[in-house]
Amino acid sequence: MASRNLLNRTIEVLIRKYGVHHHMATPYDLQMDGQAEISNCEVKSTLEKIVGPGRKDWSFRLDDALWAYRTAYKALTGTTPFRLVYGKAYHIPVEIEHKAYWTVKKCDMELDKVDESKLLQLQELKELRLKAYESAMIYKKKTKLVHDYSLIRKDFQVS
Repeated sequence: MASRNLLNRTIEVLIRKYGVHHHMATPYDLQMDGQAEISNCEVKSTLEKIVGPGRKDWSFRLDDALWAYRTAYKALTGTTPFRLVYGKAYHIPVEIEHKAYWTVKKCDMELDKVDESKLLQLQELKELRLKAYESAMIYKKKTKLVHDYSLIRKDFQVS
């Protein structure tokens, strides 16, 4: 009927009771699965460095490991994951407090300029994401060329 890890007995009974024809379909994107796996391995590696290989305290340090991953520069995209999501560089709390003080001093802003500034920021974010996408494509092409070149140099013989 269905995969045991996706349906339990209660759901199976309900499906039979109401005559529902249940078809399992799981979307699978090999490339995306690989990228998620790499990200998970990086976070795991960070946790092992912070806490050690014992998984006892990993749950307490997971936020720190995720913060480190999100704020680390990635060569593939040419920026940090944080910047791709929020459109700006991350700031530590001391920097935020300083910027808040600076903003309070400059409180007499004009609303028209603020609206225009926000639209410009949104456009910059779109451009940043497009640039990261293009950078990733270039990186993948270069990686493929290196891989293909290493295959060309090898002599394959049928035995």
